[in-house]
Amino acid sequence: MRFGRPLRLDLGGIAKGYAVDRAVHALQSAGVEDILVNAGGDLRIAGRWTQNLRLRHPQAPHLSAEILTLRNAALATSATYYSRRRLGSGDVSALLDPRSAMPYIDSGSVSVRAADCMSADALTKVVLFATPEFAEQALAACGAQAFVQSPAAATG
Repeated sequence: MRFGRPLRLDLGGIAKGYAVDRAVHALQSAGVEDILVNAGGDLRIAGRWTQNLRLRHPQAPHLSAEILTLRNAALATSATYYSRRRLGSGDVSALLDPRSAMPYIDSGSVSVRAADCMSADALTKVVLFATPEFAEQALAACGAQAFVQSPAAATG
């Protein structure tokens, strides 16, 4: 395949979730019982640990928007707060809206808690870009839960 212009491809989403899952599996195979693997915000906890996590506010990532508990589960977030950039006369981000093939520049965020990190990562994109009905079906099929943060959600 050839492209007529430069292309930037970021596999940080689903591939990073897969890498987290493989790391957890390797540690479990080595006899480690309590595990926390964090790869740039893609997080999975296994064993007896329970962690309270603060979801970042999408427009002010140094602030919290919601607190949730994670135990024997994974969490992934899709947002533009670290990848959004000005390019020419418009903004771009690491996320592309598959419906328009344009950069996704919305100021909200989606976090998904699931049994494994690869699923959590993939489901953040489903929640962002699919119809609400399809997203609900996909979350239910995976036993996952989405946390959608709007720009007005900060708690400090």
